[in-house]
Amino acid sequence: MAGRDHSMSNAEPAEHELQDGEEPVKRAEALLRESERRYSALFSNKINGMAHCCIITDQHGRPVDYRYLQINEAYERIVGIKKGDIEGRRAREVFPQITTYAFDYIGSYGKVALQGGEVKFEQFFEGTKQYLSIYAYSPLPGEFTAIFSDVTERKRDEEDAWQKKAELKEAQRLSHVGSWHWDAKSDLFSGSDELLRIYGFDPAAQFLPNFREQRGRCYPVEEWERLYAAVQKTVQTGTGYQLDLKALRHDAAIWVTARGEAVRDAAGRVVGLRGTVQDITERKQAEEDILALNSILEQRSTELEAAVREQESFSYSVSHDLRAPLRHINSFSNILLEDYGVELPSGARYYLERISGATRKMSALIDHLLELSRVVRTELKRERVNLSKLAKGVAAMLQETEPERCVKMKIEDGLLVQGDRGLLRQLLVNLLGNAWKYSSVRPVAEIEFGRTGAAGEQSFFVMDNGAGFDMAYSGKLFESFQRLHGAEFEGTGIGLATAQRIVQRHGGTIWAQGKVDEGAVFYFTLS
Repeated sequence: MAGRDHSMSNAEPAEHELQDGEEPVKRAEALLRESERRYSALFSNKINGMAHCCIITDQHGRPVDYRYLQINEAYERIVGIKKGDIEGRRAREVFPQITTYAFDYIGSYGKVALQGGEVKFEQFFEGTKQYLSIYAYSPLPGEFTAIFSDVTERKRDEEDAWQKKAELKEAQRLSHVGSWHWDAKSDLFSGSDELLRIYGFDPAAQFLPNFREQRGRCYPVEEWERLYAAVQKTVQTGTGYQLDLKALRHDAAIWVTARGEAVRDAAGRVVGLRGTVQDITERKQAEEDILALNSILEQRSTELEAAVREQESFSYSVSHDLRAPLRHINSFSNILLEDYGVELPSGARYYLERISGATRKMSALIDHLLELSRVVRTELKRERVNLSKLAKGVAAMLQETEPERCVKMKIEDGLLVQGDRGLLRQLLVNLLGNAWKYSSVRPVAEIEFGRTGAAGEQSFFVMDNGAGFDMAYSGKLFESFQRLHGAEFEGTGIGLATAQRIVQRHGGTIWAQGKVDEGAVFYFTLS
């Protein structure tokens, strides 16, 4: 019987038995085919990558690798490796460049395959430069299916947002501006790291007092009342505010500019506030320093005005009180010479002539001192000035004083500047007169006035072939009463000092180069 039963079990079923079991079997087969069709359709989608794998364990049952059983085209595209080079192979064979550390997620796959459940994580694929969100589950014991979704755009948006947030934090730090937000419904007050630092709180603690809590803590009471009144008005009317306030910090008092504006919902209702606080302590300190400096300058200005008045008084005294005695001395000396010159001994006449010459020299010195004083005090009247024309006029005047001298005067044409005509003429009188005087030692004097690019900038020059000077003493040239030559050349030592004042008043500089017995060149610039 047993053998028959065994043979019967392998024989074709009887007709009536086939009819009885046919419907459930076909239904199961149809369901299986439908399930396979759906799985195939899901597996072969073009968007999400899918990989079906089995876990490989060591002798202790711990997952050490996995083998690819099947992948879809999307996964092939994601990893950049052909399907034939993946299916049937281990992950470490497919990706030999990935270190053991990078395979730490094998443990997650193994837990899903061996114990069931699911796992989610994100990974960056170098092949296609994509961020993928990976979801793995176990359809069969020892196996898992992983679904890969492209989240590159979201990840990059997150990175951009993080970068912008970092840049905003850095910008706030550099500008000492902190931002804040207040939600009216929840009464929550939040602020940026820089805002916390401004008030002396630790950004890591993320603690910031609310508006009411800032009374006496972040602001003196009277300052807080000003701020709170502005906040209340903004809540009620929606108008913004800006206040400079004295604030409190645990280590020092500071100044801030507080700004706020209303936040509205879609219906236009005020639902909160937002704003900034800027640390302006340095600016306030600078303003206080400027006020103090202005006070000092006002005092100095008053003192200067008094000094100018005193100088004007001195100039008046020099002009009138000193000139009168000099005129008397000179007149009486001349009377003695004219009326009694024949009767006077030769020695007496010599001394009278010396007295007369000394008074003339002192009179000239007074004139030069007054001239220097006027240069400093006179108001500049800028206009277009032809320096060439002025220089030719001065040269003609000098030639008239000594018509017997042989002087080759060269003056460049077309030298136009902006400046005070009177002062610029006096400048040329002093410089050309200086060249005229010191070139008198030459049988044929050569004097030139022109423009040059010396010293890297456009400058004017007066050059002569006269006595020159030792450059070791050039620092004394423009000092009052300093003379580098002896009695062989007349002078008061005021002319070059006056020239320097004129140039400086025009925003320029003046300097000289020379060599003993080889002439000199004086350069000057005008702004």
